[in-house]
Amino acid sequence: MLLRVLEIFLLITGIIVHVPQVTAPFPPCSPLYRLNKLIEGNNWSSDMNRFYPVKPCPYKNPSRAPGRLRTFSAHTASFLLDHILSETNWFLRKGIPRGIKMLTGQEKFLINHNIIDEGIHEHYGGRGRLRTRHFGRKSRKLDKYY
Repeated sequence: MLLRVLEIFLLITGIIVHVPQVTAPFPPCSPLYRLNKLIEGNNWSSDMNRFYPVKPCPYKNPSRAPGRLRTFSAHTASFLLDHILSETNWFLRKGIPRGIKMLTGQEKFLINHNIIDEGIHEHYGGRGRLRTRHFGRKSRKLDKYY
């Protein structure tokens, strides 16, 4: 039990330390798409941003995708600021309380390896179906992204 609590604590601490330093979600064809999968693939942070889950990259060769699908440079400062503010709001209102519940055993910390292991071109479930539900939550993706 103590080992499980320590494992959850270290994972949440790692996410807390690293996630606020990045603006996410990353574009679907970004070389950093794996960070999206890590955030989408656990029940602590899957609903962190209203744009999760990010749809798969529609280009066979991601390096040929338009800039807006590969990098943030195509976005306005207000768009990026909105991301940062919404994630900060999520962290204060949901992230910290949820993390405490997980550390105290009131809620289980779950990881979906099917989501984490997805490639850049696919969503777990396949056959062209897009994931819209936040893993471990009853909520769904609210807005289109990209």
